[in-house]
Amino acid sequence: MEFTNGQLALEEYEVPSGRVTGLKTVSERIKMEVADVKQDERDFKEVFQEFGDATTFHGIRYITNSSNHIVRRLIWLMAVAGMIVWLTISLMESVTLLRQHDEITSISINYLTDVKFPAVTLCNYNQFRDGSMPKAAIETLSLVYGGASAHSADTIIDTTPLQDVFKNKTDSENIEILKDASHQIEDMIIECKWRSKPCSHLNFTQRVLDQGVCYTFNDPVDEKDILRVHNPGSKNGLFLRLNIQQNLYTFGETTAAGMKVLLHPQGELPIIKELAFSISPGFETSVAVRQKVINSLPAPFKDNCTNTKFTDYSFNYSVPACNFLCKVRYVVDKCGCRDYKWPGNEPFCNVYQQVYCIYGYEGDVGGYMGLLCGMSLLTVLEWADFIFINLLNKFWSIKKAN
Repeated sequence: MEFTNGQLALEEYEVPSGRVTGLKTVSERIKMEVADVKQDERDFKEVFQEFGDATTFHGIRYITNSSNHIVRRLIWLMAVAGMIVWLTISLMESVTLLRQHDEITSISINYLTDVKFPAVTLCNYNQFRDGSMPKAAIETLSLVYGGASAHSADTIIDTTPLQDVFKNKTDSENIEILKDASHQIEDMIIECKWRSKPCSHLNFTQRVLDQGVCYTFNDPVDEKDILRVHNPGSKNGLFLRLNIQQNLYTFGETTAAGMKVLLHPQGELPIIKELAFSISPGFETSVAVRQKVINSLPAPFKDNCTNTKFTDYSFNYSVPACNFLCKVRYVVDKCGCRDYKWPGNEPFCNVYQQVYCIYGYEGDVGGYMGLLCGMSLLTVLEWADFIFINLLNKFWSIKKAN
C-alpha cells in the first residue's frame, strides 16, 4: 500500500483460504448485533406463540395469539392468572393443614386362628326360565329387561300379555311370580361342599338384586351363625358344581351364558352388575380369597365414624351401596316408583314407567356425572368465549350487510 500524489493506492494480495480477508467497521458490527437481538426477540415471540397454540393448558392460546383483540387477551390473562393464584393458595392451604395435623400410623401383625368366610352371591345370567310364564309375557319382559335397544321413545310395547299375569295382584304377589319364574337354586346345584362336608340349597338365601333373583351363601341374620375357616386351601372353603340350565334360557341383559359371582362382607348389599365376576359353563374356576377389614373408629378419633346401617335400609353401609342408592333415590323421586330389582318401600313401576321413565333417568345419572367431572372452570370459559365471539362476528356481519 502506497500514498502517491494525494491518492491512496491499494495493492492486491492473495489471502490463503480459511483466513479473514478484511475487517468490519465498528458501525457495521453494531448494526449486526442489533439485528441479531431483534432476530432473537422475534424468534422468542414465535416460539411462545407456538407454545400457546400447542399446549393443553386451557386459555393460554388466547393470550399468546397476537391476532386477538387486546381486550380479549387481557380478559384471558386475568382469568388464567386468577386460576393460577387460586391453585397456589389452595396448595399452600393444603400443605399448611397437613403440617398442622400429624398422623401416627401403628402397624402390627396379628396371627388369627380363624377368620370369617365371606358371603357368596350367585346370579344366573338368564332372568326367567323358558316355560315359567306364557311365551308372549316372556317376550314382553325381554323387551323391558333384555337390553337397551328397547328403551327408546320410538319403542311401542304391547303390555297386554303381562296384564293377564300380573292383573289385580299386589306388589308382594308380583314379586313372588317373578321369583318362581327365575332359576331355582335347588335345580342349579349339582354338588355342594363346605370344608369337605356336604351342603345343599338350604344353605342359600334367595334375594332380589340389581341382576334379578340371586342366591347368597353364608349371610345369616344372626352374626353368630357366620361360617369361619381355620386353614387355607381349596378343601377348607366352599365347593360348588353348578348347572346353569342353558336349555331354559330366554333372555338376559347380555348374550353370555353362565353365572355372576360376588364375594362380599355379611350384611352388605351386593352390587352384582358393577362388582361381580363371571364364570362360564364347562370350566372349573378357583377363587383365592384374601380378607381386608376396614374399621371406622368413633370418638376420640377425629373422624368420629362408626360401622352403622343405612337409615332407610336394613344392610350395612358401603361406598358402592351408597352410590347405588343415590341413583335409586334420584330415579324414584323422578318416576314415583321403583324397579322390582331395587330395595325400598315405594311401589313397583308398571311396564310403561319402566321403559319410558326409569331407563331414561337411570342413564341421565351417569351422563350428568361424567359431564360435570370432566369439565373445569377454564373449559366453561372457553365455551363462553367461543359463543360470544361467534355471536359478535355474526352481529357485525349483519350490520355491515344492512
